This record gives sequence, C-alpha cells and structure tokens, in this order.
Amino acid sequence: MADYDNKAFNAMQNSTKSKADNIMPQKKDFDFKTFIQKGDSLYQEYAKNTPQFHKRFPDIPMFDEAGGETPEFKQAWKDAGVDRIIQSTGQTARQAHFDELFSKNEEGIDFRDKSSFDVDVGIPYGKNPRYSSKGDLISPYMLFGMHREETKDMDTFDKMDFDKKFRGYVKNLSTDRPSND
Repeated sequence: MADYDNKAFNAMQNSTKSKADNIMPQKKDFDFKTFIQKGDSLYQEYAKNTPQFHKRFPDIPMFDEAGGETPEFKQAWKDAGVDRIIQSTGQTARQAHFDELFSKNEEGIDFRDKSSFDVDVGIPYGKNPRYSSKGDLISPYMLFGMHREETKDMDTFDKMDFDKKFRGYVKNLSTDRPSND
C-alpha cells in the first residue's frame, strides 16, 4: 500500500507544479481581464440593486426590495408547472443568485490566485459595497485587478509590504456612499 501511495504521489508531483494545482487547476485559457471585467460588471449590478430577470420570464422581476423572490416570479414558476426547491443558507434569494454568478465567473481560476483574491481583497472588503471619496463604487474585482497589476513584478518581501498597505487601503474605503452636493 505504501508503495502505491508513493507512486501516486510521484505521478501527481510530476504532472503538476504543486499540490495546490490539483485542488483547483487553472484553465489554460483563463483570462484575468475577462474575469475582472465580468466580476466588476456583476458586482455593479449586485451593489446597485439592479433588477434581475430570468431568461424564462424576461418581463418579471426576480427579486423585491428586501432581496426575496417577488410573488409574480414565484407564480410564474408555478404556472409553468415547475416545483422548485429553494435552500436557505442565511442569505436572501438575491444574494444566493449573485453568489452563484460570482462562483461561475471564478471557474478555472488558479488556486493561488483565488486565495490571493480572497485574502488580499475579499476579506478586507467585507460584505458591504465600498466607495471612493468621490462616491464611485469600487468593486472587489476592480481592486483585485489593481493588486495584481501592482504586484506582478515584486519580490516576496516587497509584495508582503505592499499587501499590508493594500489591505489597509481596502478596509478604509467608505461603506457609505458620499452624497454629491
């Protein structure tokens, strides 16, 4: 058995750069520019409460002001003869919908890049939208693009120093949209 484990480990080691690559391998055609643009666009819709419509019911808004499904949307599914099972995870239906869209956008991202996105941007960003001093919405995807561009040629120690300052910058962005008087 130990011999089999060693052969399996060696085969894995020879086929990838690291063990982490086996957890979430990056697609060869993964495009960060598209990932950031699409993520930013989705986040803009999410944060600005842009009405969402299902392709099957393009004239019926999916969510109400509180983030729950609208009665019209629920009725449309009933009228279509589809019994849906909605699982609650402590989120509104709207939040769950966008979480699914964000997850689809992340498909194929390298484990290390996903980790960097979560640690350097996602955790300090938190759940509430962040705004510049001018009142412009700054999405976590936009910040990740900035972070990725700034750190691409840094050595480990310079990157660690930058990361600390960058997390502070992200945390200090306002969660209150400034009024433009």
